[in-house]
Amino acid sequence: MAAALIAALLSLAPVVRAGIDFTPESSFYELEGIRMPRLLFHDGNATIAYVPPVGWTFSGGETKLRLTPRDREDATAIIQSVPQPVPMTLDEDGVKALRQAALNLVPQGSQEVKILSEQKKPMLIGRHQTFEVCISYGLKEHACLLDALFLDLDKSQVQFVVNAPKFGFEPVSTAFRKSLFSWQWLR
Repeated sequence: MAAALIAALLSLAPVVRAGIDFTPESSFYELEGIRMPRLLFHDGNATIAYVPPVGWTFSGGETKLRLTPRDREDATAIIQSVPQPVPMTLDEDGVKALRQAALNLVPQGSQEVKILSEQKKPMLIGRHQTFEVCISYGLKEHACLLDALFLDLDKSQVQFVVNAPKFGFEPVSTAFRKSLFSWQWLR
């Protein structure tokens, strides 16, 4: 009887999850008297503010936010949180693991997959280190590019991924990358 009562109470307890909840909450902030839109996410007791590129649509859920540029259904950006058992390191083994994680982001069925570049600490986000991998691949007779930026948060990793056909990739990638400068933890 007591065991059944304890089991019932435990089933009502909230589920503890690691990482960021990417269910988008629309919000506004004021900049020189102008109301500016932004999205809010929750990271435990903290709130994260993010301003997506102007005109992009978005949808999200617990572990992933998907963004699509206006008039570009062939391009997407994804921000997702994945658990990591140990903090990210940028030593030889850590870089090898991040390379593989980037390759795992390439769509299934892709051909001629090739790592074009990688960079340690291309930018800091909230004083956290990052690692970037750029990959080319072919999919359904189209040359495509994928750029993955990995953000280390000790117990979880945030992956910022932009994916588009090679022709027209640069403006999509640039708009997405610029938006990452708006990423901030609010207390």
